[in-house]
Amino acid sequence: MSTLYEMTEDMKQLDEILTIGTDEKTEEYIKSLVSALENEIENKAENIIKVVKNKEAIVSSRKEEIKRLQELNKRDEKEIADLKRYTKECIERAGKKRVETVLGNLTVRKAQPVVKVLDATKLPADYLIQKTTINADKVKIKEHFKETGEILDGVEITLETSLTIPKAKKEKEEGEE
Repeated sequence: MSTLYEMTEDMKQLDEILTIGTDEKTEEYIKSLVSALENEIENKAENIIKVVKNKEAIVSSRKEEIKRLQELNKRDEKEIADLKRYTKECIERAGKKRVETVLGNLTVRKAQPVVKVLDATKLPADYLIQKTTINADKVKIKEHFKETGEILDGVEITLETSLTIPKAKKEKEEGEE
């Protein structure tokens, strides 16, 4: 079976033969060949349309599935964050810092200070990073806060805690102590 490209090339050659001029019998034969080729081209075109529509449906279906899976991930990530927050709050409310389990230990510890720059224009130049726009050097502000305990004008420091959940522990192999 010929490809669409081959059929259109054949059609072009037959048209050229017709323009050159031939006897009546040959012209009739060529016209019947052209007609048959046109039908084949139409069939091939229909098949191509079917393939394209099928592929488009598959792509659309995959896009929908990707979207569905991304939404599931977002929900699960939110649920994980909520469970961690809830667990951390309960452990803190109980006055504990650590809960030991068979699967691992849950530990509530101080997280790094979070620097929130309220007004970068109020910061000394040493605490600014200059790009195209002025941004506060949060690392330097955090270091200053850690060293001096001083909160600079235009900055808000948040001290939070975080919950650490360990990766699965490896089982001790026989013979290990």
